Amino acid sequence: MEWLIGLALAVAVAIGAYVRWYAHKRRAALLDAPIDAAALETIARSVPHFSQMPADRQERLSHLAVAIAHEKHFVGCAGFTITDAARLTIAAQAALVVLGLGLEAYESVDRILVYPEPFLVDLEHEEGGIHTLEESAVLSGEASDLGTVVLAWSDVAFGAKRESDGLNVVIHEFAHQLDWSTGEISGTPDLGSGDYDRWGEVMRRAWHRLTQEAKHHDHHPGLDLYALTDAGEFFAVASEAFFERPVHLRTWDSALYDQLKSYYRLDPADWSGGV
Repeated sequence: MEWLIGLALAVAVAIGAYVRWYAHKRRAALLDAPIDAAALETIARSVPHFSQMPADRQERLSHLAVAIAHEKHFVGCAGFTITDAARLTIAAQAALVVLGLGLEAYESVDRILVYPEPFLVDLEHEEGGIHTLEESAVLSGEASDLGTVVLAWSDVAFGAKRESDGLNVVIHEFAHQLDWSTGEISGTPDLGSGDYDRWGEVMRRAWHRLTQEAKHHDHHPGLDLYALTDAGEFFAVASEAFFERPVHLRTWDSALYDQLKSYYRLDPADWSGGV
């Protein structure tokens, strides 16, 4: 009996190794294959400031987008049909978030659920191991620790058309997925060998500054005030601004911009056209 168990384990290990090898080979092929003109056009009109990017960045992002579109499982909900254009629009915006990090950052992401419009969810509260219904809310996006991202297509399309308003639901929810890399949404993703103390200090100072702007009813706060919901939302909202309004963010808080630049391994202010 023991030898049968050993054999079964060996077979399972071999199958797992083969699956990983095949996935790696398939991804390498996608990252190297030519991209047709229609796909390139969809990507170009979906990504903030794509036309200003250096050619090598455009090429890398396009290949990442195609790989995401092929690797992740897209599911239409509430009657929404996943077209090739919809799949690639979402994938292209998600690819921007990991343009410097690589697809490995999305290993835990499995499914992308897409609703035609904002969707209703029940928000739960947990205390002492007991779950209670707190409220219902209408959301444009949601990220789960189970590797699922939920998006409202109407907001995805809106974000694709407005590249400089600092609002992009795909960037927001995929930033949450990066945040989940530590096991919870805390506003601090896995920084590797980065300085966590410095990260925390910069985030607290930026939070305080935004809080003061909200308190004094500043008509042009540095970030969308939804960032003040909690630390996780602060990181996601700051990420939206980083990719869509990088020069504005750098001007508002250069230390915050530098932290995000170091984490994302990108400097989008270089190609944003001064936005």
